[in-house]
Amino acid sequence: MNILYIDHNAGSPVLGMEYRPYYLARQWVRAGHRVRIISASHAHTRIRQPRMRGIIDRQGFDGIEYIFFKTPAFKGNGWGRILNILAFVAQLYVRVRHVCAGFKPDIVIASSGYPFDMGPAQMIAGYHKAKLVYEVTELWPDSPVQIWGMSAEHPFMHLVRWGQRQACKVADVVVSVLPKAESFLQGYGLQAGKFHHVPNGIDPDEWADEGEGHVDTLVQAVIDRFKAQGRMIVGYAGTHGDTNALEVMVEAAGYVRDLPVAFMTIGDGPYRAPLADFAEEIGVADTFVLCGPVPKRHVPRFLKQMDVLYMGAKHYDVYKHGVSFNKIYDYMMAARPIIMAVGAGNDMVEEAEGGISVPTGNPKDVAAAIEKLLAMSAAERDAAGAGAKAHVLINHAYPVLARQFLEAVQAKK
Repeated sequence: MNILYIDHNAGSPVLGMEYRPYYLARQWVRAGHRVRIISASHAHTRIRQPRMRGIIDRQGFDGIEYIFFKTPAFKGNGWGRILNILAFVAQLYVRVRHVCAGFKPDIVIASSGYPFDMGPAQMIAGYHKAKLVYEVTELWPDSPVQIWGMSAEHPFMHLVRWGQRQACKVADVVVSVLPKAESFLQGYGLQAGKFHHVPNGIDPDEWADEGEGHVDTLVQAVIDRFKAQGRMIVGYAGTHGDTNALEVMVEAAGYVRDLPVAFMTIGDGPYRAPLADFAEEIGVADTFVLCGPVPKRHVPRFLKQMDVLYMGAKHYDVYKHGVSFNKIYDYMMAARPIIMAVGAGNDMVEEAEGGISVPTGNPKDVAAAIEKLLAMSAAERDAAGAGAKAHVLINHAYPVLARQFLEAVQAKK
């Protein structure tokens, strides 16, 4: 089959996030399908942007065809991002000839987070008599209103509501990473029987060598020092941003300052310096080390050396429809027990029996979870981590998810 995958933010191992389109597409290519991904030249999720050689650029990664459309750069979530979105969608309409040149799709997937790419996707699918798939990774308009802080009455949000109704109406199939999104989408007219849940996951190939021996020298020195002191190390890997609730981790460290526990983070973001200041302010800077960014290939080895891994998020009402955080799947693959301080409609850690959930997100409750894990033996913590790894390999490996995705599409006659 020929699969056309439209995703504004699609990335690759070279470009960075978003990885889901790449991982699914690579599995489909391995299964003998041809995949073409259409994406924007500028996406806020990427580590780096593709080098454009004109207003349209064609590139290839691991047998996947990429077409990038030139879009304006932006920062933040204001009008710059809106113009970036509108520029990409407009080009989808006017550059259909480039999108489908030498490529007759059997499946057209619209997966840009926002619903506007469904218009050109519907046009392409209708012309080629292809299945039209609406992939939902964010719940617009609620996500931008709650997470961006955009007014619900902003003119753009009225346009989003219209786009969401149209997308739910015309899609042959709706696939979502969010397990409880169906009720939300039914509020926009989604018909019963169209919804399928295909979560995020991991690529087992990236964990084949588990990063053995590959950790920054200074980071490894900190790990070795804490282990020599007999401390249980609570780790975090990822963005240090407003939505990651790392201040909860720092405050929890204050409650267990007299226990043999240490904390480490890797990654970068606008809140890293303020978090370091906060750790200094409450007197835990000696046992709470923010190591900064490391190469992606070093992350698995770092995670495996932690005793416990932390994941937090600010409370948003939209999370009642479920979450599918990529970070949790990486944590599970590291086979370490997890503290998940997230209030959501699903409980990823409980499903895997891989740690302790703290849906309140309260620092005192997180500290209590740390104490509970500290009271366990190393063997008991290892058993919880091993169970989580088995769970993710069985249920969230991309070879499995790619097959489930196509089965969902083909189930709709």
